Amino acid sequence: MSIQKKILYFVLKICSLLLPFFPIKKNKVTFVTLTSDNLCYDFAQIDKALKHEGGYDIHYILTTIHKTLWGQFSYFLNCIYQLFSINTSSVVIINDNNYVISNFKRRGVHVIQIWHACGAVKKFGNQISREYQIKDYDTILCTSEKWKPVYAEAFGVNQNQVKVTGTPRSDLLFDKNYCEKLSQKLEYRYPQLKGKYVVLYAPTFRGNLVKGLRYEEIDIEKIAAQLPENFIILYRMHPLLKNVILGKANNVLNVSEDDLNELLTRADCFISDYSSLIFDYSILERKEIMYVPDLEQYRKTLGLNIDYSTIPAQVCFTEDELLKAILDVDGWDREMVRDFKNVYFKYHDSKSVDRIVELIHEFVYGTKQN
Repeated sequence: MSIQKKILYFVLKICSLLLPFFPIKKNKVTFVTLTSDNLCYDFAQIDKALKHEGGYDIHYILTTIHKTLWGQFSYFLNCIYQLFSINTSSVVIINDNNYVISNFKRRGVHVIQIWHACGAVKKFGNQISREYQIKDYDTILCTSEKWKPVYAEAFGVNQNQVKVTGTPRSDLLFDKNYCEKLSQKLEYRYPQLKGKYVVLYAPTFRGNLVKGLRYEEIDIEKIAAQLPENFIILYRMHPLLKNVILGKANNVLNVSEDDLNELLTRADCFISDYSSLIFDYSILERKEIMYVPDLEQYRKTLGLNIDYSTIPAQVCFTEDELLKAILDVDGWDREMVRDFKNVYFKYHDSKSVDRIVELIHEFVYGTKQN
């Protein structure tokens, strides 16, 4: 454990002695994230549904932590605030891992982990080496029975604590009319997309926050130069690497700040590597390509939760193979993609929010909704 974490633990331990003077509020629900300053789509949809139902005292801890001296100090103060806000809540909803919960959650607080992805290609959480053990979550939400053993291991819970509800952010992708509206919205913002075959490249990061982040080098401009005029490449870097610029050619567009669902709905072909977005995109039943030149190294170091041979995508190890796969617009099997989607999404009804709010109601009031 780093010296910073030791100091933080000591201060929070002292502050936790005051918790008996701050009782849990029966109807208090708190949303906590350290990766966004506003309500993300999952949070926003759940928040809206809770307000519609009524009877909840809703609070928010929404912030983005930066790896600067001021950022670390802000995180320190935020953790103290979290300690009291979390431990006076009946239900706490999180979408990333939380140090305060894993070390200082009191009995009587129910934590719901909705996570920020529809699955996990790569190992994460307690599956890998980390600064602190993840524990004391109560309910983990997922999209399929397939994720129960993986999520149980990663979040330190029993499999019966992993509930298959679906996720609000993926609900949109099951609504064809809404997908069309999202696609048109993106074209309105970027008129150059009209009539084009859109290739979306959205890789995940390598490394970690402790040892540093990096990305797989790729010559996007070289690939783009060899594509027909009706092709255009969009690239969206992971939020932790959104300042990375891969290319500035006329047929290459940086969309790292744009809405992810808008991008997915407009893409004719999706290229990724170890990102869980492969599951989201499978809902649309379109062509996918995996660009993984470091696959063997990645498998041996970080590790994978999914067998790559089961992914209905062309797997490429070189830029030449990637170019060939992009040009092979018919080189995919829709039935295989549909079967893959059905394995990783139990529900296709766009009612994830209803199932989640029903769980929250039961945790807060001890009874099912009428």
